[in-house]
Amino acid sequence: MVDSIQLTEYHIDLVQLVVSSYLKKTTPPSQYCLYRDEFESIGYLAIVKAARNFDPERGVLFKTYASNYIRKEILDYLRKLNRIREWEVSENDLWTDEDNKERAL
Repeated sequence: MVDSIQLTEYHIDLVQLVVSSYLKKTTPPSQYCLYRDEFESIGYLAIVKAARNFDPERGVLFKTYASNYIRKEILDYLRKLNRIREWEVSENDLWTDEDNKERAL
């Protein structure tokens, strides 16, 4: 069995590489600093999860497996964030009529 701590420590720089690549493809340069810290935090957690779930007998390199795992976790985070924003907008679309009953706009 592969030691997940050693895998994580050896490939920790992979997080910054994946985050930088993702930001360059999806984010305007002026907004890099807004997302970099969040994405790196997600990436560090993701590489630990990837190391725990990695099975070398499947014939995939850990670097490939972890890169995909990090990207997936970032996308999951963005999807959740988008759902939260949609919910906040729908909550703000309520108004109160003269009987103090909430009604949707």
